[in-house]
Amino acid sequence: MAGKQITGKTALEQIHEMLVLEAKVLLKQSEMNVSEVADYLKFEGPSYFTRFFKKHTGYTPLDYRKTE
Repeated sequence: MAGKQITGKTALEQIHEMLVLEAKVLLKQSEMNVSEVADYLKFEGPSYFTRFFKKHTGYTPLDYRKTE
């Protein structure tokens, strides 16, 4: 059985989900700034990372970091 048939998500959707989860952990539990998180996760730059993160969470990375 292919992955999408099991999870209902494509491989790309699963990768994006894992990137968002890792970004959330780094933003909440590390002292890394947004540029460092973007670099660590291999994004082309902080602006691309910010757009990606906001698209998937509804928050900018800085706004997410301020949430409880």
